[in-house]
Amino acid sequence: MESDVVLECTGTESSIAASIHAIRFGGTTVFVVGVEENEMGLPLVRLSTREVCLKFQYPVLQHMSQGGQARR
Repeated sequence: MESDVVLECTGTESSIAASIHAIRFGGTTVFVVGVEENEMGLPLVRLSTREVCLKFQYPVLQHMSQGGQARR
């Protein structure tokens, strides 16, 4: 089963790549909270062909911890 939204919090390359593979087709979002490396390889073909929107941000945690919904 593929998810609409994945909240990725480790910042490791393998975990970010796994979260990209867990997202369903159609403009869904991967929220990445922190990044471990200055440079990393990502499955760019998967991102583009599945129309995944990759966002890097911290405020989503505070918003969601207060009962808010993830914004797409």
